[in-house]
Amino acid sequence: MNILRSIFISAFSGYIALAFFYALFQLVRGMEPFFSWLGLALSAGSPLAFLAWLYLSGAARKSRHPVPVSSQPLSHSRKLAQKHEAPMQFMRDPGNSAAKQLGIAHHFGTPMGLQALGYGNDTAMPTVIITDPDGTILFADETDNYRIRPEPELFLEIIRGR
Repeated sequence: MNILRSIFISAFSGYIALAFFYALFQLVRGMEPFFSWLGLALSAGSPLAFLAWLYLSGAARKSRHPVPVSSQPLSHSRKLAQKHEAPMQFMRDPGNSAAKQLGIAHHFGTPMGLQALGYGNDTAMPTVIITDPDGTILFADETDNYRIRPEPELFLEIIRGR
């Protein structure tokens, strides 16, 4: 879904940029009807300016939405999110490659019996990493016991900057 969204935004941005610069070109050349080209330049210029502001200001990169990463199948993550009424985007780490790089991979860490439900043998220890928009780590917590996790209020305080 994100790829389609990216393609659409890129195509839309390219189209309005093309329309804007073509209208300016026609205005500079003195092509008639003058007000038609001026109208096209003005109508294409405002969304172009807004998108340029989004890209250049970094506003689009300052998301405060959690993005859980899991090695379990996405269908399991989606069911869990629906059960707890927590709609969010999930990312999958097949083979625990990101977990291995972070040093949180747990070989044969999946509790016995869950393999029959579609879970793999290996997992990652539950870890929370909160970063600012520049990628600086503000908080990190790796648990030794997968049943013990920090309270969500702690995350909210850190995100709010307290």
